[in-house]
Amino acid sequence: MKRIIIYVFFTAFVTAVAAQTSVVEQDLETWSGVGIEAKLGKKWNLEIEEQLRLNKNSSTLDEYFTGASVKYTIIKKHLKVATGYRYISENNLESVYDKEQRFNFDIIYLHSFNQLKFSTRLRYQNRNDIGEKIADGDYPRQYYRLRLKTEYKIKNWKLDPIMSVEFFRKYEKYILPYFSDFRFRIGTKYNMKKFGEVQAFYQIDKELGVSYPQTTYVIGLAYRYNFGNILNK
Repeated sequence: MKRIIIYVFFTAFVTAVAAQTSVVEQDLETWSGVGIEAKLGKKWNLEIEEQLRLNKNSSTLDEYFTGASVKYTIIKKHLKVATGYRYISENNLESVYDKEQRFNFDIIYLHSFNQLKFSTRLRYQNRNDIGEKIADGDYPRQYYRLRLKTEYKIKNWKLDPIMSVEFFRKYEKYILPYFSDFRFRIGTKYNMKKFGEVQAFYQIDKELGVSYPQTTYVIGLAYRYNFGNILNK
């Protein structure tokens, strides 16, 4: 089973890289963020993050947002559900930042095979402009997202590899649903124990179903601090 999962991720990566030869439009983005998380008893988990994203070869502020999410454990170590909200300021290319909001609902399944951790996440996502109505032409951008993620625990090594692939299926007004984006990510994290955790990754986002697909390369760095179980202290 472990070899099959690794093969799937390797195949997805090779496919994404090989597809770059036909790409006309490309960009390099930088994502950075800070976040905190805490357990609320045995089954609830709270996360809050602030993130900033640069595009145009990491020279222009694309968007920044504040996000919060709560997660509930249905079956310990195996099944969770989560919901989240983001308040987003997005650059509209006229040096004015549009205010948007995003809601999501997740179902997450986790499993471990010795040193290999595997998770599947199905997400429903809804994003729209704040203060605008459907009557004004502001239809929500809706997606279903499926992500497969693995983390391999290497003995006596603190930078364990983390890989994921994700597919985005978009739902638009008057258009049949279609797969709009593919994402591949490889990264790691470093646990500084009492001082939090640093996460780093490299990501490839590729548009699907268009004549001139955009491929975006992303370098990400984030810091996260875990307060532990704040209700049992």
